[in-house]
Amino acid sequence: MQVPDSTSQGQQNASIEYGIGCTYQTPECAQGYDCIDNRCAPKSGCEYQNPPCGESYNCVANACVAKQGCLYSNPQCDEEHVCIENECVTKFLTDISGAEFLILAPREFIEPASAIAKKREAEGIETVIKDVSDFGDQYEIVAWLDDYRSSHPRLEYVLLFGDQAFIPAFYSENPIRTLETPTDLPYALPQSDLPTLFVGRIPVQNPDEANRWLEKLNYYESYRGPTDVFLFGYSAEYDAYAEAHGDRISDEGYRVKMLNSADALSIASQINSGSKFSIFYGHGSAFSLHPVFTIGDIGYLDNKIKPTILFSGGCDTVNYASSQRSISEEMVVGENGAVAAIGATRNGGYGFDYEFVPAFFENCRNKRLGEAFVSALIDNYELTVSQEVWNSQDDKYEFARYFVERMTLLGDPTTKVCN
Repeated sequence: MQVPDSTSQGQQNASIEYGIGCTYQTPECAQGYDCIDNRCAPKSGCEYQNPPCGESYNCVANACVAKQGCLYSNPQCDEEHVCIENECVTKFLTDISGAEFLILAPREFIEPASAIAKKREAEGIETVIKDVSDFGDQYEIVAWLDDYRSSHPRLEYVLLFGDQAFIPAFYSENPIRTLETPTDLPYALPQSDLPTLFVGRIPVQNPDEANRWLEKLNYYESYRGPTDVFLFGYSAEYDAYAEAHGDRISDEGYRVKMLNSADALSIASQINSGSKFSIFYGHGSAFSLHPVFTIGDIGYLDNKIKPTILFSGGCDTVNYASSQRSISEEMVVGENGAVAAIGATRNGGYGFDYEFVPAFFENCRNKRLGEAFVSALIDNYELTVSQEVWNSQDDKYEFARYFVERMTLLGDPTTKVCN
Protein backbone atom coordinates (compact mmCIF):
# COMPACT_ATOMS: atom_id res chain seq x y z
CA MET A 1 0.00 0.00 0.00
CA GLN A 2 1.41 3.37 -1.08
CA VAL A 3 1.67 6.04 1.59
CA PRO A 4 0.92 9.64 0.43
CA ASP A 5 3.80 12.05 0.39
CA SER A 6 2.89 14.43 3.19
CA THR A 7 5.37 17.08 2.04
CA SER A 8 3.88 17.34 -1.49
CA GLN A 9 0.37 17.53 -0.12
CA GLY A 10 1.33 20.38 2.16
CA GLN A 11 2.81 22.41 -0.64
CA GLN A 12 -0.37 22.03 -2.70
CA ASN A 13 -2.48 23.22 0.21
CA ALA A 14 -0.24 26.25 0.65
CA SER A 15 -0.58 27.17 -3.04
CA ILE A 16 -4.33 27.22 -2.69
CA GLU A 17 -4.25 29.23 0.51
CA TYR A 18 -1.57 31.65 -0.64
CA GLY A 19 -2.37 31.88 -4.41
CA ILE A 20 0.20 33.19 -6.84
CA GLY A 21 -0.67 36.39 -8.81
CA CYS A 22 -1.98 39.90 -8.10
CA THR A 23 -5.40 38.64 -7.15
CA TYR A 24 -3.82 37.28 -3.98
CA GLN A 25 -1.69 40.35 -3.15
CA THR A 26 -2.44 43.31 -0.91
CA PRO A 27 -2.23 45.79 -2.52
CA GLU A 28 -2.85 43.92 -5.69
CA CYS A 29 -0.44 45.99 -7.83
CA ALA A 30 1.80 49.00 -7.59
CA GLN A 31 0.38 52.50 -8.22
CA GLY A 32 -0.33 52.97 -11.91
CA TYR A 33 -1.19 49.33 -12.52
CA ASP A 34 -4.40 47.34 -12.50
CA CYS A 35 -4.86 43.65 -11.74
CA ILE A 36 -6.21 42.07 -14.92
CA ASP A 37 -6.54 38.26 -15.28
CA ASN A 38 -4.42 37.89 -12.16
CA ARG A 39 -1.61 39.92 -13.70
CA CYS A 40 -0.51 43.51 -13.00
CA ALA A 41 -0.89 45.56 -16.18
CA PRO A 42 -0.21 49.31 -16.62
CA LYS A 43 -3.32 51.42 -16.25
CA SER A 44 -4.39 53.04 -19.55
CA GLY A 45 -5.47 56.60 -20.23
CA CYS A 46 -3.91 60.04 -19.92
CA GLU A 47 -4.34 60.19 -16.16
CA TYR A 48 -1.51 57.66 -15.88
CA GLN A 49 0.86 59.25 -18.41
CA ASN A 50 3.58 61.80 -17.81
CA PRO A 51 2.98 64.21 -19.38
CA PRO A 52 -0.70 63.28 -19.64
CA CYS A 53 -1.21 64.63 -23.19
CA GLY A 54 0.41 66.69 -25.90
CA GLU A 55 0.73 70.48 -25.62
CA SER A 56 -2.57 71.21 -27.42
CA TYR A 57 -4.62 68.64 -25.51
CA ASN A 58 -6.22 68.38 -22.09
CA CYS A 59 -6.82 65.18 -20.12
CA VAL A 60 -10.59 64.96 -19.63
CA ALA A 61 -12.23 61.86 -18.13
CA ASN A 62 -8.95 59.97 -18.71
CA ALA A 63 -8.92 60.81 -22.42
CA CYS A 64 -6.85 63.36 -24.34
CA VAL A 65 -9.10 65.92 -26.03
CA ALA A 66 -8.06 68.91 -28.10
CA LYS A 67 -7.95 72.22 -26.22
CA GLN A 68 -10.72 74.63 -27.27
CA GLY A 69 -10.32 78.23 -28.43
CA CYS A 70 -8.30 80.15 -30.97
CA LEU A 71 -5.02 79.79 -29.07
CA TYR A 72 -5.01 76.13 -30.07
CA SER A 73 -6.17 76.54 -33.67
CA ASN A 74 -4.07 76.95 -36.79
CA PRO A 75 -4.77 79.45 -38.16
CA GLN A 76 -6.08 80.97 -34.96
CA CYS A 77 -8.85 83.03 -36.63
CA ASP A 78 -9.94 84.14 -40.10
CA GLU A 79 -8.54 87.31 -41.61
CA GLU A 80 -11.38 89.47 -40.19
CA HIS A 81 -10.70 88.44 -36.57
CA VAL A 82 -7.88 88.29 -34.04
CA CYS A 83 -7.37 85.98 -31.08
CA ILE A 84 -7.84 87.81 -27.77
CA GLU A 85 -8.14 85.89 -24.50
CA ASN A 86 -8.63 82.67 -26.49
CA GLU A 87 -11.61 84.02 -28.44
CA CYS A 88 -11.77 85.21 -32.04
CA VAL A 89 -12.98 88.81 -31.98
CA THR A 90 -13.22 91.38 -34.73
CA LYS A 91 -9.84 92.84 -35.60
CA PHE A 92 -11.35 96.32 -35.30
CA LEU A 93 -11.32 95.99 -31.49
CA THR A 94 -7.53 96.16 -31.75
CA ASP A 95 -6.38 99.75 -31.38
CA ILE A 96 -4.32 101.51 -34.06
CA SER A 97 -2.50 104.79 -33.60
CA GLY A 98 -3.77 106.23 -36.89
CA ALA A 99 -7.48 105.77 -36.15
CA GLU A 100 -9.68 108.30 -37.97
CA PHE A 101 -13.08 106.79 -37.21
CA LEU A 102 -14.13 105.46 -33.80
CA ILE A 103 -17.28 103.39 -33.32
CA LEU A 104 -18.55 103.28 -29.73
CA ALA A 105 -20.79 100.24 -29.39
CA PRO A 106 -22.08 97.88 -26.69
CA ARG A 107 -21.01 94.25 -26.83
CA GLU A 108 -24.30 93.22 -28.45
CA PHE A 109 -23.58 95.33 -31.55
CA ILE A 110 -19.92 94.50 -32.16
CA GLU A 111 -20.57 92.32 -35.21
CA PRO A 112 -22.73 94.86 -37.14
CA ALA A 113 -20.29 97.56 -36.04
CA SER A 114 -17.54 95.46 -37.61
CA ALA A 115 -19.41 95.50 -40.92
CA ILE A 116 -19.38 99.32 -40.84
CA ALA A 117 -15.69 99.31 -39.94
CA LYS A 118 -14.86 96.92 -42.78
CA LYS A 119 -16.77 99.14 -45.23
CA ARG A 120 -14.90 102.28 -44.16
CA GLU A 121 -11.53 100.52 -44.03
CA ALA A 122 -12.03 99.55 -47.69
CA GLU A 123 -12.45 103.28 -48.41
CA GLY A 124 -9.15 104.09 -46.70
CA ILE A 125 -10.56 105.28 -43.35
CA GLU A 126 -8.70 103.71 -40.43
CA THR A 127 -11.42 102.49 -38.07
CA VAL A 128 -11.50 101.18 -34.50
CA ILE A 129 -14.38 99.83 -32.39
CA LYS A 130 -14.57 100.43 -28.65
CA ASP A 131 -16.81 98.23 -26.50
CA VAL A 132 -18.59 100.59 -24.09
CA SER A 133 -20.42 97.90 -22.13
CA ASP A 134 -18.28 98.28 -19.03
CA PHE A 135 -18.44 102.07 -18.71
CA GLY A 136 -20.49 103.35 -15.79
CA ASP A 137 -22.11 106.36 -17.49
CA GLN A 138 -21.75 108.95 -20.24
CA TYR A 139 -19.21 110.94 -18.24
CA GLU A 140 -16.87 107.96 -18.08
CA ILE A 141 -17.21 107.47 -21.82
CA VAL A 142 -16.36 111.10 -22.57
CA ALA A 143 -13.40 111.05 -20.14
CA TRP A 144 -12.06 107.98 -21.93
CA LEU A 145 -12.75 109.58 -25.34
CA ASP A 146 -10.88 112.74 -24.34
CA ASP A 147 -7.82 110.68 -23.39
CA TYR A 148 -8.12 108.61 -26.54
CA ARG A 149 -8.30 111.67 -28.76
CA SER A 150 -5.14 113.11 -27.17
CA SER A 151 -3.17 110.04 -28.24
CA HIS A 152 -4.91 109.67 -31.63
CA PRO A 153 -4.57 113.06 -33.31
CA ARG A 154 -6.01 111.82 -36.64
CA LEU A 155 -9.38 110.99 -35.08
CA GLU A 156 -12.22 112.89 -36.81
CA TYR A 157 -15.40 110.79 -36.75
CA VAL A 158 -17.26 109.16 -33.85
CA LEU A 159 -20.33 106.95 -34.21
CA LEU A 160 -22.51 106.26 -31.16
CA PHE A 161 -23.89 102.88 -32.21
CA GLY A 162 -26.88 102.33 -29.94
CA ASP A 163 -29.74 104.21 -28.34
CA GLN A 164 -29.47 106.03 -25.06
CA ALA A 165 -30.00 102.85 -23.03
CA PHE A 166 -26.56 101.77 -24.24
CA ILE A 167 -24.86 105.14 -24.76
CA PRO A 168 -26.60 107.72 -22.55
CA ALA A 169 -27.51 111.20 -23.67
CA PHE A 170 -26.32 114.36 -21.96
CA TYR A 171 -28.75 117.15 -21.05
CA SER A 172 -28.33 120.90 -21.40
CA GLU A 173 -30.28 123.71 -19.83
CA ASN A 174 -33.03 125.01 -22.07
CA PRO A 175 -33.23 128.82 -22.15
CA ILE A 176 -36.69 128.73 -23.75
CA ARG A 177 -38.57 125.87 -22.08
CA THR A 178 -38.34 124.25 -18.67
CA LEU A 179 -37.55 120.83 -20.13
CA GLU A 180 -33.87 119.93 -20.37
CA THR A 181 -32.55 119.27 -23.87
CA PRO A 182 -30.99 115.91 -24.81
CA THR A 183 -27.68 116.43 -26.59
CA ASP A 184 -24.72 114.46 -27.91
CA LEU A 185 -22.50 117.53 -28.12
CA PRO A 186 -20.15 116.47 -25.24
CA TYR A 187 -19.18 113.40 -27.29
CA ALA A 188 -17.86 115.84 -29.91
CA LEU A 189 -15.41 117.28 -27.33
CA PRO A 190 -16.51 120.90 -27.98
CA GLN A 191 -14.26 123.90 -27.64
CA SER A 192 -15.68 127.43 -27.49
CA ASP A 193 -19.19 125.95 -27.91
CA LEU A 194 -18.37 124.17 -31.18
CA PRO A 195 -17.71 120.48 -31.97
CA THR A 196 -14.15 119.33 -32.64
CA LEU A 197 -15.26 115.86 -33.78
CA PHE A 198 -17.91 114.77 -36.29
CA VAL A 199 -20.39 112.78 -34.20
CA GLY A 200 -23.53 110.86 -35.14
CA ARG A 201 -25.76 108.34 -33.42
CA ILE A 202 -27.68 105.30 -34.71
CA PRO A 203 -30.42 104.73 -32.07
CA VAL A 204 -30.77 100.96 -32.51
CA GLN A 205 -31.94 98.73 -29.66
CA ASN A 206 -30.94 95.26 -30.89
CA PRO A 207 -28.71 93.57 -33.49
CA ASP A 208 -31.61 93.03 -35.91
CA GLU A 209 -32.24 96.77 -36.06
CA ALA A 210 -28.53 97.39 -36.45
CA ASN A 211 -28.28 95.01 -39.40
CA ARG A 212 -31.44 96.46 -40.98
CA TRP A 213 -30.05 99.98 -40.76
CA LEU A 214 -26.72 98.78 -42.21
CA GLU A 215 -28.60 97.39 -45.20
CA LYS A 216 -30.16 100.82 -45.78
CA LEU A 217 -26.74 102.46 -45.54
CA ASN A 218 -25.43 100.16 -48.26
CA TYR A 219 -28.41 100.98 -50.47
CA TYR A 220 -28.01 104.72 -49.91
CA GLU A 221 -24.33 104.81 -50.76
CA SER A 222 -24.69 102.55 -53.80
CA TYR A 223 -27.61 104.47 -55.35
CA ARG A 224 -26.42 106.19 -58.52
CA GLY A 225 -29.50 108.19 -59.41
CA PRO A 226 -29.68 112.00 -59.47
CA THR A 227 -29.23 113.84 -56.20
CA ASP A 228 -32.78 115.00 -55.62
CA VAL A 229 -33.50 117.38 -52.76
CA PHE A 230 -37.16 117.40 -51.75
CA LEU A 231 -38.48 120.44 -49.84
CA PHE A 232 -41.93 120.05 -48.31
CA GLY A 233 -44.29 121.54 -45.74
CA TYR A 234 -47.54 123.39 -45.26
CA SER A 235 -46.71 126.28 -42.98
CA ALA A 236 -45.55 129.86 -42.67
CA GLU A 237 -41.96 128.54 -42.44
CA TYR A 238 -42.34 126.82 -45.80
CA ASP A 239 -43.78 129.99 -47.34
CA ALA A 240 -40.99 132.13 -45.91
CA TYR A 241 -37.93 130.03 -46.70
CA ALA A 242 -38.49 127.04 -48.98
CA GLU A 243 -38.42 128.79 -52.34
CA ALA A 244 -35.31 130.83 -51.55
CA HIS A 245 -33.56 127.77 -50.14
CA GLY A 246 -34.55 125.76 -53.19
CA ASP A 247 -32.91 128.33 -55.47
CA ARG A 248 -29.67 128.29 -53.49
CA ILE A 249 -29.57 124.50 -53.32
CA SER A 250 -30.24 124.32 -57.05
CA ASP A 251 -27.33 126.70 -57.61
CA GLU A 252 -25.08 124.10 -55.95
CA GLY A 253 -25.99 121.59 -58.65
CA TYR A 254 -28.77 119.59 -56.99
CA ARG A 255 -32.14 118.80 -58.53
CA VAL A 256 -34.78 120.41 -56.31
CA LYS A 257 -38.39 119.32 -55.95
CA MET A 258 -40.96 121.14 -53.83
CA LEU A 259 -44.37 120.34 -52.39
CA ASN A 260 -46.55 122.76 -50.45
CA SER A 261 -49.15 120.27 -49.21
CA ALA A 262 -50.48 118.57 -46.12
CA ASP A 263 -51.20 115.35 -48.01
CA ALA A 264 -49.15 112.55 -46.43
CA LEU A 265 -49.61 110.22 -49.41
CA SER A 266 -48.21 112.81 -51.82
CA ILE A 267 -45.23 113.38 -49.53
CA ALA A 268 -44.60 109.64 -49.21
CA SER A 269 -44.81 109.23 -52.98
CA GLN A 270 -42.13 111.84 -53.51
CA ILE A 271 -39.83 110.29 -50.89
CA ASN A 272 -40.41 106.85 -52.41
CA SER A 273 -39.27 108.13 -55.80
CA GLY A 274 -35.71 108.44 -54.57
CA SER A 275 -35.10 111.78 -52.85
CA LYS A 276 -31.61 111.65 -51.34
CA PHE A 277 -32.56 114.52 -49.03
CA SER A 278 -36.04 115.36 -47.70
CA ILE A 279 -36.33 118.71 -45.91
CA PHE A 280 -39.36 119.58 -43.82
CA TYR A 281 -40.41 123.14 -42.96
CA GLY A 282 -42.88 123.60 -40.15
CA HIS A 283 -43.72 122.84 -36.56
CA GLY A 284 -43.38 119.42 -35.01
CA SER A 285 -43.54 117.11 -32.06
CA ALA A 286 -41.82 113.87 -31.20
CA PHE A 287 -44.39 112.04 -33.31
CA SER A 288 -45.22 114.34 -36.20
CA LEU A 289 -44.03 116.78 -38.82
CA HIS A 290 -46.98 119.06 -38.26
CA PRO A 291 -49.42 119.10 -39.99
CA VAL A 292 -48.24 117.03 -42.94
CA PHE A 293 -46.74 113.69 -41.82
CA THR A 294 -47.12 111.64 -38.63
CA ILE A 295 -45.32 108.64 -37.24
CA GLY A 296 -48.23 106.51 -38.49
CA ASP A 297 -47.69 107.76 -42.05
CA ILE A 298 -44.30 106.02 -42.21
CA GLY A 299 -46.32 103.00 -43.29
CA TYR A 300 -46.85 104.71 -46.66
CA LEU A 301 -43.12 104.57 -47.36
CA ASP A 302 -41.68 101.87 -49.57
CA ASN A 303 -38.19 103.22 -50.18
CA LYS A 304 -35.92 100.58 -48.61
CA ILE A 305 -33.59 100.60 -51.60
CA LYS A 306 -33.78 104.40 -51.96
CA PRO A 307 -33.68 105.73 -48.38
CA THR A 308 -33.53 109.45 -47.78
CA ILE A 309 -31.81 111.74 -45.29
CA LEU A 310 -34.50 113.61 -43.37
CA PHE A 311 -34.11 117.21 -42.19
CA SER A 312 -36.72 118.44 -39.74
CA GLY A 313 -37.11 121.95 -38.41
CA GLY A 314 -39.89 121.00 -35.98
CA CYS A 315 -39.58 120.81 -32.19
CA ASP A 316 -38.69 117.44 -30.63
CA THR A 317 -38.67 115.55 -33.92
CA VAL A 318 -35.20 114.06 -33.30
CA ASN A 319 -35.70 113.48 -29.58
CA TYR A 320 -34.02 110.08 -29.06
CA ALA A 321 -34.08 110.26 -25.26
CA SER A 322 -37.78 109.68 -24.62
CA SER A 323 -39.48 106.48 -23.47
CA GLN A 324 -41.22 106.36 -26.87
CA ARG A 325 -39.36 106.61 -30.12
CA SER A 326 -39.63 109.84 -32.08
CA ILE A 327 -40.67 110.06 -35.70
CA SER A 328 -37.03 110.52 -36.77
CA GLU A 329 -35.91 107.46 -34.83
CA GLU A 330 -38.60 105.36 -36.48
CA MET A 331 -37.57 106.68 -39.88
CA VAL A 332 -33.93 105.71 -39.24
CA VAL A 333 -34.34 102.28 -37.62
CA GLY A 334 -37.35 101.11 -39.65
CA GLU A 335 -37.19 99.03 -42.81
CA ASN A 336 -38.14 102.04 -44.94
CA GLY A 337 -37.65 105.76 -44.38
CA ALA A 338 -34.27 107.34 -43.80
CA VAL A 339 -30.66 106.33 -43.43
CA ALA A 340 -30.10 109.44 -41.30
CA ALA A 341 -32.04 112.31 -39.75
CA ILE A 342 -30.99 115.81 -38.77
CA GLY A 343 -33.02 118.04 -36.50
CA ALA A 344 -33.76 119.28 -33.03
CA THR A 345 -34.21 117.29 -29.85
CA ARG A 346 -36.21 120.14 -28.29
CA ASN A 347 -36.96 123.59 -29.75
CA GLY A 348 -37.11 123.54 -33.52
CA GLY A 349 -36.01 125.83 -36.30
CA TYR A 350 -32.99 125.85 -38.59
CA GLY A 351 -31.01 128.45 -36.68
CA PHE A 352 -30.67 132.14 -37.30
CA ASP A 353 -32.75 133.13 -40.34
CA TYR A 354 -33.04 129.39 -41.14
CA GLU A 355 -29.55 129.49 -42.65
CA PHE A 356 -28.58 125.98 -41.54
CA VAL A 357 -30.24 124.31 -44.55
CA PRO A 358 -28.52 126.19 -47.39
CA ALA A 359 -25.27 126.20 -45.40
CA PHE A 360 -25.35 122.39 -45.31
CA PHE A 361 -25.53 122.09 -49.10
CA GLU A 362 -22.99 124.83 -49.63
CA ASN A 363 -20.59 122.83 -47.43
CA CYS A 364 -21.49 119.35 -48.64
CA ARG A 365 -19.41 118.76 -51.76
CA ASN A 366 -16.63 116.19 -51.25
CA LYS A 367 -17.43 115.92 -47.56
CA ARG A 368 -19.01 113.16 -45.56
CA LEU A 369 -22.25 113.64 -43.66
CA GLY A 370 -20.76 114.48 -40.27
CA GLU A 371 -18.38 117.08 -41.66
CA ALA A 372 -21.09 118.77 -43.71
CA PHE A 373 -23.36 118.81 -40.64
CA VAL A 374 -20.72 120.40 -38.40
CA SER A 375 -19.69 122.90 -41.09
CA ALA A 376 -23.29 124.09 -41.29
CA LEU A 377 -23.48 124.34 -37.49
CA ILE A 378 -20.32 126.45 -37.39
CA ASP A 379 -21.50 128.73 -40.21
CA ASN A 380 -24.79 129.27 -38.42
CA TYR A 381 -23.08 129.92 -35.10
CA GLU A 382 -20.77 132.52 -36.65
CA LEU A 383 -23.68 134.18 -38.46
CA THR A 384 -25.68 134.34 -35.23
CA VAL A 385 -22.99 136.00 -33.12
CA SER A 386 -22.19 138.47 -35.92
CA GLN A 387 -25.68 140.01 -35.77
CA GLU A 388 -26.56 143.15 -33.86
CA VAL A 389 -30.16 142.24 -33.09
CA TRP A 390 -29.64 140.87 -29.58
CA ASN A 391 -30.44 142.49 -26.26
CA SER A 392 -27.04 141.53 -24.91
CA GLN A 393 -23.87 139.61 -25.68
CA ASP A 394 -25.11 136.88 -23.35
CA ASP A 395 -28.33 136.51 -25.32
CA LYS A 396 -26.70 136.01 -28.68
CA TYR A 397 -24.13 133.51 -27.42
CA GLU A 398 -26.82 131.62 -25.52
CA PHE A 399 -28.97 131.38 -28.65
CA ALA A 400 -26.01 130.36 -30.80
CA ARG A 401 -24.81 127.76 -28.31
CA TYR A 402 -28.25 126.31 -27.73
CA PHE A 403 -28.78 125.72 -31.46
CA VAL A 404 -25.54 123.69 -31.59
CA GLU A 405 -26.60 121.68 -28.54
CA ARG A 406 -30.07 120.76 -29.75
CA MET A 407 -29.28 119.99 -33.40
CA THR A 408 -28.49 116.30 -33.64
CA LEU A 409 -27.34 113.90 -36.33
CA LEU A 410 -28.96 110.47 -36.17
CA GLY A 411 -26.73 108.76 -38.68
CA ASP A 412 -23.23 107.59 -39.50
CA PRO A 413 -21.00 110.68 -39.75
CA THR A 414 -18.86 108.92 -42.39
CA THR A 415 -21.81 108.47 -44.77
CA LYS A 416 -20.98 109.52 -48.32
CA VAL A 417 -23.60 112.07 -49.29
CA CYS A 418 -22.76 114.75 -51.84
CA ASN A 419 -19.86 113.30 -53.84
